Amino acid sequence: MLACPYCDQPATTHLQKLTLSEFGAADFINCKACRRRVGASRWNLVVLLPFAYSVSFFDDLPLPWFVAMSLGEVCLYALLKVWVIPLTRRHDEAIPARRH
Repeated sequence: MLACPYCDQPATTHLQKLTLSEFGAADFINCKACRRRVGASRWNLVVLLPFAYSVSFFDDLPLPWFVAMSLGEVCLYALLKVWVIPLTRRHDEAIPARRH
């Protein structure tokens, strides 16, 4: 579990962090403890740029090499997003707790 930047309690799993998008409605997750919004840092896009640019160098490779190199880049990007890019605060709004 990854710690919340607000309360330092477990906020989300590594898999949930990986599925966060950079923009749109899916760019945050509510912390499981304090219910505030947390998301991946916008540095995510800076990390993505070299990978997107390097794909243009793969077009001269044979198809099996192109597929292997592209899959390797996707895996490396996923590892960087999960382990290097930190969780950050998003719109300091707490979601009201559910009443039972």
